[in-house]
Amino acid sequence: MKRNNKWVWLMLVLMLPLCAWLGVRTYERELGRLPVFSQVQYDSSYVFTDQHAQSFTFSNHAKQLTVANFFFTSCPVICPKMTKQLLRVQKAFESQPNIQLLSFTVDPAHDRPEVLSRYADTYGIRWTLLTGTKPALYKLARNAFRLVATEGDGGPTDFIHSDQLVLVDDRGNIRGYYEGTDADAVDELIHDLKQLQHER
Repeated sequence: MKRNNKWVWLMLVLMLPLCAWLGVRTYERELGRLPVFSQVQYDSSYVFTDQHAQSFTFSNHAKQLTVANFFFTSCPVICPKMTKQLLRVQKAFESQPNIQLLSFTVDPAHDRPEVLSRYADTYGIRWTLLTGTKPALYKLARNAFRLVATEGDGGPTDFIHSDQLVLVDDRGNIRGYYEGTDADAVDELIHDLKQLQHER
């Protein structure tokens, strides 16, 4: 009888840390989930062209974790800083096909595919750079990613410039906004991306 009691106590001692760990993981999953800001609504006007002159639509790319930003290649200060921070994200998630980085130009008249390709070569970018019609790009920034509150139609005098990186989950929910020029904010983005990879 004493021998049996000894084994019971031993099993309890061994199981206690496992039960505690499972409890913490359950608590983290229930209370530590990232917020949902809104859901991205993609429509048929969102047809873009990448730096390789290939067509891009969200119908083939919406089921991935996405980091999106808006930039332009002739931007002298903010965009190069954002690009360097995005290179850190690229390095952190190399060879992980469930994560995509998308950079949309806000100056499509200048940023044609060949210009985007040169920009990618200059910085060592392996993610997707996109151009298209100005109305579609600006509608995407305002209505889908909700980057700015100002109204506009993507006309000749309309201009959007934001340093925010947008994190979208594989169900199309916006889960975070991060200052794309700030290393600490991008550290948080990398952490949150890893968290979303394990969220179900």
